[in-house]
Amino acid sequence: MKLKQLINPVLAVILGIGALDAKELKQQFEPQGKWGHFGEVRHSAKNLTVVRKGENLISNMSEAGKTEKADFLRTQEKFQDVQMKLEFMVPKGSNSGVYFMGRYEIQILDSFGRKKFGPADLGGLYQRWDDDRNPKGFEGVAPKVNAAKAPGEWQTMEVVFRAPRFAKDGSKTHHAKFIKVLVNGQLVQENQVSKGPTRSSKFGDESAAAEALYIQGDHGPIAIRKIELKKLELSTSGEKPLEGAEAAPLNSKGRPLINSIAYGKELFDNKGCMVCHSTVKGEIKTGPSFHGLFTLKGRDVKVLEVDEGHKKTLPADIEYLKFSLRRPQEALTLKADGTPHLPVMPVYSFKLLNDGEVDALYSYLRTLNVKKDAGPSVAWIDKPNPKYELEKDPISKWVKDFPRLERVDMGESVSARAYQVGLPGDISYTFDPRNMAVAQIWDGPFMRKNDQVGRGKGGADQGHKSRDYGVENLFQPYDAKGKLVDLTFASPARLFDEKQSAEFLADKSDFLAVVGGFPAKFLGVDTPKQKVPTFKYMVGDNKVALEVNISKALQLDAKFNFDLKSEQVFVIPEEKLKNVKVSHGKISGGKWTVPAGDHQSATFSATLPKLEGDLYTSDIQATESYAPQELVWKESVWKDPKKKLNLPPGYRVEDGTPPTDPFDRELVFEALGIEFYKGEAYVSTRTAGVWKVVDGKWHLFAEGTYESIGLVVNSEKDIVIGEKAGLTRLIDSDGDHWAEQRENITDKFRFNGDYHEYLHGPIKQNGKYLFSLNLGNEVAGMYKANGRWMGTVGGLRGWMLSSDDKGNTEIFASGFRSPAGLALSPKNEIVYTENQGEYVGTSKMFKVKKGLFYGNPNGLIDIPGMNVDSPEVKWDAVKDTRELPILLLPHGEVMNAPGSPEFLTDKIAFGPFQGQMFLGDQLQSNIYRVDSEVVDGQEQAVAIPFAEGLKSGAMRLRFNPADSSLWIGQTGRGWRSRGGNTYALQRIVYDPKVPVDAIKTVKVTNKGFDVHFTQPQSGVDETENIGCASWYYMNSNEYGSPKQDVREEKVLKSSWNDAKTVCSITLDNFQVKKEKSSDSSRVYKLNLVNTAFGKKHGKYFAKAYYTLHKIPTQ
Repeated sequence: MKLKQLINPVLAVILGIGALDAKELKQQFEPQGKWGHFGEVRHSAKNLTVVRKGENLISNMSEAGKTEKADFLRTQEKFQDVQMKLEFMVPKGSNSGVYFMGRYEIQILDSFGRKKFGPADLGGLYQRWDDDRNPKGFEGVAPKVNAAKAPGEWQTMEVVFRAPRFAKDGSKTHHAKFIKVLVNGQLVQENQVSKGPTRSSKFGDESAAAEALYIQGDHGPIAIRKIELKKLELSTSGEKPLEGAEAAPLNSKGRPLINSIAYGKELFDNKGCMVCHSTVKGEIKTGPSFHGLFTLKGRDVKVLEVDEGHKKTLPADIEYLKFSLRRPQEALTLKADGTPHLPVMPVYSFKLLNDGEVDALYSYLRTLNVKKDAGPSVAWIDKPNPKYELEKDPISKWVKDFPRLERVDMGESVSARAYQVGLPGDISYTFDPRNMAVAQIWDGPFMRKNDQVGRGKGGADQGHKSRDYGVENLFQPYDAKGKLVDLTFASPARLFDEKQSAEFLADKSDFLAVVGGFPAKFLGVDTPKQKVPTFKYMVGDNKVALEVNISKALQLDAKFNFDLKSEQVFVIPEEKLKNVKVSHGKISGGKWTVPAGDHQSATFSATLPKLEGDLYTSDIQATESYAPQELVWKESVWKDPKKKLNLPPGYRVEDGTPPTDPFDRELVFEALGIEFYKGEAYVSTRTAGVWKVVDGKWHLFAEGTYESIGLVVNSEKDIVIGEKAGLTRLIDSDGDHWAEQRENITDKFRFNGDYHEYLHGPIKQNGKYLFSLNLGNEVAGMYKANGRWMGTVGGLRGWMLSSDDKGNTEIFASGFRSPAGLALSPKNEIVYTENQGEYVGTSKMFKVKKGLFYGNPNGLIDIPGMNVDSPEVKWDAVKDTRELPILLLPHGEVMNAPGSPEFLTDKIAFGPFQGQMFLGDQLQSNIYRVDSEVVDGQEQAVAIPFAEGLKSGAMRLRFNPADSSLWIGQTGRGWRSRGGNTYALQRIVYDPKVPVDAIKTVKVTNKGFDVHFTQPQSGVDETENIGCASWYYMNSNEYGSPKQDVREEKVLKSSWNDAKTVCSITLDNFQVKKEKSSDSSRVYKLNLVNTAFGKKHGKYFAKAYYTLHKIPTQ
C-alpha cells in the first residue's frame, strides 16, 4: 500500500514521519541574478546585512550587501502536491511570500506583535485580485493565530499543499487546498481552499501541470537558510466534485471561463428559442426540431425560398444558422410532408444576438444528436466582458434625487416577495416580507433589472460594482413563542434547493390552513410620492410600521410606529453595526426588546461599517422628472415592406406612444393589464409599473410593481393589481394620480421566484377576486407529473384561487398549466385560455366553474392529504374528470400562446360582431374572433381571423368605452412574437361608414356547417371550391401534440339562403367520434380560399376553425 492510504501525509510535518528532500540550496533553486549566497546575515533596522561570506543561505541582496528588488526565486524542481519546510528571516516591516505552483501565496510578513491580523500577515492565504471588482481584493484568509517571531529571528513555515484537480474536459473538480500550514510550529491554516491564483502570482490561470515554487523577492529583504520539499500524492476521496460556476477553469487574468455549450443553452432558453423549437426527438413544436439538425459531420436541410417559390437543399452549418437568424423570412425549412413551417420566426439582428453568441448557440445545437453525431459537450471560452457604462446600461435602475421602490427577486438570500429600496446617495436596502426584516444593504448604483430582458430569469442584481455591508435580518421579529418569524414555507428564498423542494413535495398538509396559521402577516407598504416607503406588518396582535433611511455618511436611521399588545423583540446584528441607539426599550445580546404600548415615532439609529474598496458612484447627470407625459396615437406603419397589417375593411391600427422613465429613458412598456373607468385608462405592466391616462397624458400611478399583467378598478382611488407575489390594492387617497398606499390583499400561495410563476388576473366576480397561478419551470427538484418542462413544488401552483377584500382566500378550480388569459364575460362567466404544453395538446379556451378540473395534473398534489406519491392525483386517475374546452386553437396555425379575451357588447360600436369575443396571440401577433353556441348542453365555438401583422404579441385586449377603440397591450419578450418588437401599445379603430365584408360566424348543423357572412355574397354554387379538413390532438405528458388523424372531409353540397348571407355546407359521414377519452374533440377547418369570397379577401380571412363536441339532432 502507498503511504497515503495508511496515514495522513500531514503527519510527516507534525510528527516527523518520512524524510523531506534536503538538498543544498544551490541545488534547490534556479540561479537568479539578484539573489546571492551568503554565510551569515543579520537584521539591521529594516534591512539585512551580511555578517560573513559563504553559501549557507540565499537572500535578495547583492554581494556588497545591498537589498535588491529581485525577481521570483524559483525552485529547480516542479511540483503538484507537495510538502514543504522553510526556514527564513525577515527584518522589520519586510514582506515576501511563497507561491505554490507559482499561483497560491502563503504570505511572509513581519507581523510580530500584531493583535489584529488579516490575509496579508504571516501565514495568511493572500487575497485574489481583480481590477474590475469592488473591492478589488477578495477571498483572502487570515491566519488562525499570529505566530510571528520578532524580526531578525529565524522562523519556520511548514506546508502540506494539494494541487487543484481537473477533469478531462478541462473543468475543475477540486480547488487547490492547503491541508495544513504551520508557522513556528503553530497551526495557522487547515483544509483551506484557494479558488484561484492570488495577487501578484506568476500565473493568472490554473493548471494540473506541475510547477515550481516561487518566493517573492521584490517587496522586501528575506533570507532563506533551508528549504525541504517532498512530492506527495494526496487523495480527494470523500470530497464532492465542484459544480456550476466553481468548476469553471480560469483564464490568464484569473477570471472564470464559461462553457460555450452551456452559454449557448442559456441563450437558447432566454431568447425564447425553446418555445418554438424542440430539442428532443419526436417532440412537435411550431418550428423545425433542432434534434439531429446540426451534426458533427454535417447534414443537409430542405428549404423553400419564399420570394421565388423554389425548393432547395442547404448544408445545416453555422452559416445556415446565421442566415436563419438574420433573415428568417427568406427561406422556410420544410416539414417531412414537404410543406414549409410557418413564417413566424422574428429577425435576430446583431444587436439582439451577436456573432459570438451565435457561435455559442451553434455549439449547443450540435450537442442535440445521438452520440456519434454530437459535438463536444464542453468548450471553454472567455466570458464576454465589455466595458461597463452606467449611462448605456438599459437595465440599470437609476436613483438620483428621490427614493425608488422596486419589487423583484434578488437572489438566493432573499425571497422573491422582497422590496428593494434605492436611496439618494448610492445606498440601498431590501425589506423582505419572508421575515419582516431588512435583509441586505449595499452601496453603489441601485440595481440591474434582468427581468426586463428575455424571459426575466434572474430577477435583479445589485448595481454594478456594488458593495454589500453584510447586514442580514436587521429587525427580524420574534413571535409570541420566542421563535424568529420565518415564512419560508410560502416565500422561500432559495430557488435551486432540491432538499427544500423535496420537503415541500412530501408535505400533505392543507396549504391554506398552514399559511392561515402563520404568526405574522405582511400588511403592505405606504409609498408617499418621492419619499421613503414605510413597511407594515403584524406579529400576532402587534402592529409594526417601519421606515428606514440611510445617509451617504453610513448613518442608518429607522423610525417605527408601534401598536403593541405585548412586548416585541427584534434581531439586531450588533457585530455589523456601531453606535446603536434606541428611543424605546433596550438592546441586549443581539436583541431589541420594546415594551407593550402605543409608541409612535420610536427611533433606532446606528452607523454602518466602513467597507474596503471605493464607492462606485452612479453620478447621474440626467434630469429627474415625474411630470405627466403625452399619449399620442398615430397611424401604424411598418418600415419593413415585407410586413403588413391585415384587417377587414373599415378598420385601421394606430400606435400609442409609451411613457419614459423619470430620466427620459426608454421603458420596456408591456401593457398587459388595461382597464377603463370614468373616461380614464389604467395600465399595469410587466416591469414598468402602473400608469393612468388622464386627459391624454400618462401619469405614473405606482412604480416598481412585479410583473403585473392584470388589474381591477374599483374606483379612481382603489385599484387592485395582480403581481407575481400576490394581489395588491393601490390606494390614491388624495386623488393626485399617485398611489400612496399598497395593501397586501392576499399572498397565500407559494412563490419561489421562478420566472415562469406568473399570476394571471385578477378579475372580480360576485365581490371576489379570482386569479390563476402558472406552473414553474426553474425550481430545482420540482414535480412535473412525468412531463418535461413545467412543474411545481406545491403551494397551489396550477390552481385558480379566489379572495375577498380582507384576504380570505379559497381554492376555486384546478388543472391549470400556463393560463395566460383570464376574463369575465358580460354574463358573469369566467373565461380562461390555456397554452399548449404537457397535457395540453394544443392551446384551448375554457369557461371555468368552481371545483372542477381543467386538465393538467401537476397542481393536484396540493389537495389536502395528497402528495407526489398519491395515486389519486396521477394522470390516469384524473384524465376522465377534466372539463371540455369550448374552443381548441390549432397550434402554429391559429395561435401558440393566447392571451385574455375581450367581449364586444351592444355598448361598443365596433362593427357587426356583437356578442363575440376577440382574442389575441403572443407569438402570432394576431387577433381572432370567437363565437360560441350551445349544442345539447355543451358549449362549443368557432375561431375566425380578424387581424394579423401587429407590432408585438397581442396579450391584452380592451375596448375603450369612450370611443369604442380596441386597445392592444403587447409583449414579445422572452417568447418572441412574429411582430418582432419587444413591446407595443396599439389600438384598432372602426369606421362605421365602411361596410364590413367578412365571415361573421359558423354554426354547426346536423349535416355540417352554416357559414354566416356580414354582407350578401355572390350566391353561386361553391361546392367544388369549399375545402374542409378535420383532426384532433392527444393530451398526454408530451409537450403538445401534432395533429392526429387528419382527414380531408368530403363536401357533398353547399347552398345559400335567400339573402345570400348564409352558406350551408353538407359533409359526408358527419359524426362525433373519439378514439380515446384523453384525446381532444375534432377541429374542423373550413377553407374558403378558392371561393369568390376568398379570392376577394385573401386566404387569411377565408378560413374558420370550429371545435366540434356535439352535433345537433336536427
